Amino acid sequence: MFPNAGFLYCQKQSSSFFDFTLRFGLVEDLKSEQNKLTVSNVTRIFLSPQHAKVLYKILKQQLDEYEKRFGEIKLPKEE
Repeated sequence: MFPNAGFLYCQKQSSSFFDFTLRFGLVEDLKSEQNKLTVSNVTRIFLSPQHAKVLYKILKQQLDEYEKRFGEIKLPKEE
């Protein structure tokens, strides 16, 4: 469909009193056998706290539906 399109990867999230920031990068190289990902910065998306909460509600609804269909999403333990 889009032969030159790459995969965008959300590599960092941050927040301040005024906004939430999502930083996205373009996946340049993926070496699954080495568990290594090379990403170049592409763009940042800034959201007001209100917009971030709306996005959270949308994502939560989608995640709840996903887990209902496929089971709980397990997260790796934090070190």
